[in-house]
Amino acid sequence: MNEEAKPVWLTIKTSGALHLNAALGRLRSAVWAEEHLKRLEERGLGDLFHHVTCPNCQSIIDLTGKPETPQVSCQFCNTISTITTHSDNGDEFEPQVDRNYCLCDKCGKYSNPKELGLFNFYFLVVVIGYRYRKIWMCPCCAREDALFNFLANLPFLLGIPPSLRELCRCYFPHEDIKLFKGLDRANRRAWKGDLDGAIAGYQKILFRRPISAGIRYNIGLALRTQERIADAVQMYESVLEDCSNFRPAAVALMTCYHELNESKKLAALKAQWSGGDDGPAIDSEVN
Repeated sequence: MNEEAKPVWLTIKTSGALHLNAALGRLRSAVWAEEHLKRLEERGLGDLFHHVTCPNCQSIIDLTGKPETPQVSCQFCNTISTITTHSDNGDEFEPQVDRNYCLCDKCGKYSNPKELGLFNFYFLVVVIGYRYRKIWMCPCCAREDALFNFLANLPFLLGIPPSLRELCRCYFPHEDIKLFKGLDRANRRAWKGDLDGAIAGYQKILFRRPISAGIRYNIGLALRTQERIADAVQMYESVLEDCSNFRPAAVALMTCYHELNESKKLAALKAQWSGGDDGPAIDSEVN
């Protein structure tokens, strides 16, 4: 009788985990792309298969059925990359990988999320200890947690330095001065409810970098919050013109089409997103 297989546990250090995650992404993308190509070839549609390699993590991004656009979104490393050097009107752009920019897990805005370490030191007469946890969110969303953490550590000197460091990271975030200067300020205005001010800030960034799906997506979020659904539709459509496989924009656009009873446009967009390996069925995300 064969002995029952025992589970094997692997311990991976942080530095190695990032490389392992990237390697797994490349392997998964290659398998998914090969399977999709095989299905197309079985139907005699192999020539329709279209893909690009992510400039950041080297994963294969399946773009079958999607129009060619200046930017591409990678679901394996959560980046948006500019892969062409010119637009339809002749403007020149340098290929660019926005490595540090993606959607915040808490607010959903395109931003520069950071891993925030919250250190809590405590002294309870006979018990001395500390707690440490990490959260991943944009500076705007992290400020409340970082400020509360700093105030909670004021009675205990040992907790002040690390909590002060994290607080400064939230209030003075690093931004790509050339491309995204003012993004955190615009996101902060949106967070406070000043949507017109936020949109104006996003527009200034677009003036410097007209091809930017993430910034356009933020404008779409603000317009939708203002219940300007028709304007939000135009903005989400422009997002997909910059980056045809940016899934969050497609989901938001489908929702807007549904609210406006644009059944033909909704059906066409769903058909465009049914031919590739873009993750779970997109219908479940439309509300």
